Amino acid sequence: MFGLASKLLARRRAWKSAVSLSAGILIRDEGDGAYFAARRFSRQARAEGNDKGDRFWGAVAVEVADRTGTVIGQAGRPDGV
Repeated sequence: MFGLASKLLARRRAWKSAVSLSAGILIRDEGDGAYFAARRFSRQARAEGNDKGDRFWGAVAVEVADRTGTVIGQAGRPDGV
């Protein structure tokens, strides 16, 4: 029982670490466009039928928004569309 719980916790920590690392890299590389880049990756994964990729990049987008103060659903796209 504890072995399963331990594995699940380790998996969750790894997920959070990957999301955090990816968010940091996007912020560094994309600056103000990091949130929109993560959303673009999420949409691309969804279009390809990649549910795990969609969830991952969606989580990265939320992390980026939290770190940068972007209000989800309130910001317009940088290209004005």
